[in-house]
Amino acid sequence: MDISIYMLEELLKIILIFFSWTCVLYWTHRLCHIIPYVKTVHWHHHKYVTSQQPQWMWQNIFLFSDDWMSTLDIIITEIIPTIIFCLLTGQWWIFIVYYVWTAFIQEWIEHNSNFNIWPF
Repeated sequence: MDISIYMLEELLKIILIFFSWTCVLYWTHRLCHIIPYVKTVHWHHHKYVTSQQPQWMWQNIFLFSDDWMSTLDIIITEIIPTIIFCLLTGQWWIFIVYYVWTAFIQEWIEHNSNFNIWPF
């Protein structure tokens, strides 16, 4: 097999795995807007993010997010689904990507009202 075809197949596999994982996180997030107890926890996170400007803090390294309720939300909506996805697929690099994003990047981009790459 030609090396370029192999590399293209591997790249497409990585892209498919990544988007499959993000699809799982999206639908988990949508379910959190429906399931009663989880909805309460999740809405607390939304309220915190919209009422304050979350910032990166050293506790993010331990996946502690803003306060205890937001941390519980991240465990329910992101950590558990990511671990299950990795267990089912064997693609543990996804958890490494998730950890780096959550621990070091997310608060600088996702919850930052000054960060805007419109129209994307």
